[in-house]
Amino acid sequence: HKGINLPGVKLRIAGFTNKDKADLAFGISQGVDAVAISFVRSAEDVREVRAAIKEYSAGKHEPMLIAKLEKPEALDVLEISAGMGETWKNFGFSTYSAANFPEFDVCSMTLPRQFDLVVADQVFEHLLWPYRAGRNIYSMTRPGGHFLVTTPFLVKVHQVPVDCSRWTELGLKHLL
Repeated sequence: HKGINLPGVKLRIAGFTNKDKADLAFGISQGVDAVAISFVRSAEDVREVRAAIKEYSAGKHEPMLIAKLEKPEALDVLEISAGMGETWKNFGFSTYSAANFPEFDVCSMTLPRQFDLVVADQVFEHLLWPYRAGRNIYSMTRPGGHFLVTTPFLVKVHQVPVDCSRWTELGLKHLL
């Protein structure tokens, strides 16, 4: 199945084959530092390879796992947005969770799990403590995960519930 690309089609082909398992076992026996997997379609694909790494390492050094996420269906996503915003809901992610600001105050709250992608959609201009929010978002982002922030720049002040700042590219670089 090497090279198959059928956008929008769910394939029933194993992402982690018996040959892949044999190659992984051999690589670990040789002391590799990292293992990469491609064509990840779900969080389960990554969990399966992590479990095999643990099994084949048997107490020895476990190599780092690099997963190439090529499809949105491989991502667990959290969207933090104002009101009932669910802009990112229909992208076909593995899981999608929404936290509505200001009920979910990202400056003082976290969720008890981590995500591959955290999206803060039009929220950071309303935060009194954006650095605290950044720390909390970091804690909810899996290692190797991503944070996507969208903010207005040339929008009039809108007190929903408060309006604190406008972010420039330079400001966001220093925040993150």
